[in-house]
Amino acid sequence: MAVSKRTLYVTGSLRDATGKPVQSMPVKINVNGAYYVTVVTNSAGNYLYNGAGPSVTGQYTVTVVFEGTSNYGPSQASQTQYI
Repeated sequence: MAVSKRTLYVTGSLRDATGKPVQSMPVKINVNGAYYVTVVTNSAGNYLYNGAGPSVTGQYTVTVVFEGTSNYGPSQASQTQYI
């Protein structure tokens, strides 16, 4: 039996309160509340995951989580996607 995984494409940016990019920070991607993958922001504060997604087609809640540091507070955003 072959299982074909769908592609999960998640992109966004991490900014501080003044709008300045927050670079080199880990951002976790959760799917339906379960940890999926961690990506790191680039020098412009952007992050991207473009890879294997869930193996079953359906509607999923994708949540991006920045846990914060001593200099930056935590942040998260969620979106429901059909994958």
